[in-house]
Amino acid sequence: MGYVSLYLALISSLWAPAQIAKKDMFLVWLSVSSWSGHS
Repeated sequence: MGYVSLYLALISSLWAPAQIAKKDMFLVWLSVSSWSGHS
């Protein structure tokens, strides 16, 4: 049972930064696309 909770903790710790990075990449893409559209 301990292995399952450890595995879930590992997955959640890896999943959260991935979601944050994905959101940051979306914001960067949004700013780049809007900037290239204005130029």
